[in-house]
Amino acid sequence: MVSNMDQHNAIICSYKVMQEKFGYSHVTLSEAIQTLKEHKYLDVKKSRTSNVYLINKTLYWNSWGSNFAYAEFGAKVILSLAEQDQETQEEVRVRLSKRAELELKNTSA
Repeated sequence: MVSNMDQHNAIICSYKVMQEKFGYSHVTLSEAIQTLKEHKYLDVKKSRTSNVYLINKTLYWNSWGSNFAYAEFGAKVILSLAEQDQETQEEVRVRLSKRAELELKNTSA
C-alpha cells in the first residue's frame, strides 16, 4: 500500500484490486486490515462504496514538512480491469495486444 499511496499517505482501491495484487482472499484481507486498524497502523474512511486507506502519518509520512493537518486529503485511486465496463475492458485488451505485438517486433528486429 505504501508504495502506491499518494503524497498524502492515502490510497483508494477495492478488495478486488488487493486480492489481485496480494493473492489473498477477501476474508484474509479484511482480517489483516482490521488488525492494522486495531494497532493504529491504518485508518479506513468511506467514500461512497469505496474505502480510502490512510497510513498512520506518524509511522510513515510522505508529504512535506509537518503537514499533518492534510494527511487525509487526496488519494491515489487504483482500479482493476475487471471492475471496468465491458467496453473499457475490450479497449485495454486491444491496446495490450498491440503493445505486445510491437514489443515482439522490436525484440526480433
